[in-house]
Amino acid sequence: MFEIKEHPHTRKNIFTCEWVLVSPNRSKSPRQGKVKTLPSKL
Repeated sequence: MFEIKEHPHTRKNIFTCEWVLVSPNRSKSPRQGKVKTLPSKL
């Protein structure tokens, strides 16, 4: 049986109408964005 979470697959980008390859581990990786602290008001 084909498990979508274990194999690379393609999805259509609705903004560009192009097919893009999706990594199977995309949903398993933790968020890697930076977290910034706001400067305190004086």
